[in-house]
Amino acid sequence: MSDRGALPEVVGDAALVTAPHPAALAEALRAALEPATADRLRAAGPARAATFSAERMGREAWAVLREVAG
Repeated sequence: MSDRGALPEVVGDAALVTAPHPAALAEALRAALEPATADRLRAAGPARAATFSAERMGREAWAVLREVAG
């Protein structure tokens, strides 16, 4: 994953983030292929995804709207 924009915040520790340059991407791919790293990412992905839901997004959006409405 790119280390730019919102991606690092979204993926948390469930992905490897790196600069979008060939050498950095190659190093991240090598790291992801290491069995221990692959196992960790495989477990972390679904756990991270479970922290997001439409219900939570709706609650947080309404909270922001209430806050800006005063």
